[in-house]
Order: sequence, then C-alpha cells, then structure tokens
Amino acid sequence: HAADGGVCDDGAAAADAEALGRSGTNMKYYRDFSPSGESFEDRIGSPDALDAAIGRIALEFSYLEDTATNTVILLSGTEEHVGRLLTVDQSFRQKVDAIGALTQHHLAGSQSEPVKPATEEEALEILFLCRRAEQLRNTYLHSSYSGNIRVKATAKGRRGPRVVSEAVTASLLLDVADFIGESASLLEGLPLVLGLADIVGGALDRVVYTKNGKVLREFSFPKGSSEHGPA
Repeated sequence: HAADGGVCDDGAAAADAEALGRSGTNMKYYRDFSPSGESFEDRIGSPDALDAAIGRIALEFSYLEDTATNTVILLSGTEEHVGRLLTVDQSFRQKVDAIGALTQHHLAGSQSEPVKPATEEEALEILFLCRRAEQLRNTYLHSSYSGNIRVKATAKGRRGPRVVSEAVTASLLLDVADFIGESASLLEGLPLVLGLADIVGGALDRVVYTKNGKVLREFSFPKGSSEHGPA
C-alpha cells in the first residue's frame, strides 16, 4: 500500500462532476465515495503497528502545521482571521520562511537590551528543526511501502533517476513522529524565546500565550490534530 500524502481537491471534484453533466452520486458506471459504516475491527482486524506509526507521523505534522500558522499570526501581530486568510494557501515551507523573516524583524527591533547572540541562535535552531521535521515527514509519508520496506523513486539533480529502499520498523517511524511533535512544541515556545510572551499554556485543544499576567493570544486547534499541547 502507498502513503503518498495525497489531498483531494473539492473544487476539482466539483468541476469533474459538472463536466459529466451530473452529480457524483448519479454516475452511470461507478459509485462516488460514501461511508460504509463498518468498524475498523470488522474491516482490518487488529491494528498493524507499522500502519499506526505512519498515522502518528501524519497527526504530529498536522500539529506542527497548525503551530506554524499560529506562530505567523502571533509574530505578525495581525488579527487572527486576517492571519488565517493570509496563511491558508501557504505551504509549510512558506510559513516557516515567514516565521524566519518575522523572527529577524523582532530581533532587530528589540527596544530592550541588545539581543543576546544565544537568543538568535536558539531561534534559528528551532526553525532548522521545523524544516528537518518536514523533510522527515516527506521521506516517510511520500513513499510506497511493501510490508516493512519503504521505496521511493527520485530523479533530482545530477544523480538522475534512482530508487531508494529502506527497511523500516514501527519504532523508527514513532521516533520520526516524536521528533516532529517535539519540534512543534519548540516552535510553540518561540514567542517566549523572543520575549514576546512569558508563559505558554492551555490544553489539548488550545494554546494560550500570556505576558505579565495578561492573555496575549489564544488559539484553538482543529479537532483531530495531535494530542500534543502545552504542558
């Protein structure tokens, strides 16, 4: 089976239905998607550890993406609904680039004591870990799997076409998922590193930033994101 991270475009599906001259539910030869109502146990049986670990990678990266969006909004100082409009079509890489630019903006504009080199270095390391997390996510989700063998075909650079294969374990995949989740937690703490907030707290479904005892920003996570959140 494949774990390719594909996304269904509702707009494209609607365009296809319009081209057919009928709704997806009235197709002549095939059937559109509809929930079966069957339980996981009835269809699959006992969960497979490898499959479950791959799913954890997807969930942790969802948490990281949500955190990146929240961080862009907080660092930019924009209203939340405006910030979400600006970031909704941005890739994760674009969000991290925006966070990097906003971080440099705050470091350069600090009105308190001069920014310590360690502060800038810590912020840059957090951004590096976020990019590394995306790289690992792409490696293990954008591959084909045959049992415990991961296979990925590439054709980049001077090497030309090549196929990479790797034996993986559920333990390795969980290590990747944990690394992504830990990177998200570190990114949540970036406003503290920059001195924009002094406490980050909340619960599984929200994160709250405070400064001098006053709530600075509060963000809610969509249902279905990773179980991680501020301690």
